[in-house]
Amino acid sequence: MVKTIASILLLFVCFGTASAQCSFPCFRIDVGTWVNDRVTLEFSCSNTSILIVNGVEERSCYARRGPFLVSRSGNTYRCLKYAAYNSRARISLIYAPEPKTFSTEPSICDVCTGFFSPLVAVALVCNRPPLCPITDDINDIPCVDFEPIIDDGFTCSSCRN
Repeated sequence: MVKTIASILLLFVCFGTASAQCSFPCFRIDVGTWVNDRVTLEFSCSNTSILIVNGVEERSCYARRGPFLVSRSGNTYRCLKYAAYNSRARISLIYAPEPKTFSTEPSICDVCTGFFSPLVAVALVCNRPPLCPITDDINDIPCVDFEPIIDDGFTCSSCRN
């Protein structure tokens, strides 16, 4: 009886430790908010294993192995393969299959199968031009005057001829 309880306790401690060690990548957390054509993703230092999707859905980091990460929301799991990150442009390239639903807890191998489609996410540093008033206290992030400028559109090298 004592052996059985000790085994269950050991299993719980090992499982709890493994789960607690899953965290989203620092480059995601350091930026905080990322966007693509479908979703807004919010990462926070207050809990590096949680991500908020579109301000409402909570996803947790379920498992990581190398560039692969599995996120979980309820009994739906999604595999993400981080392929590239450009820190200057703050663009992330990820490959992912469609989310999968499991009735029991899957392994990373169970989730990371199938056809992987590319997903591009861009860091949302600010979304209001300098000197524009804040009109949405929740979603407006003011830019500063020294934001990088791509170019002025008038000095294109292909137009100099």
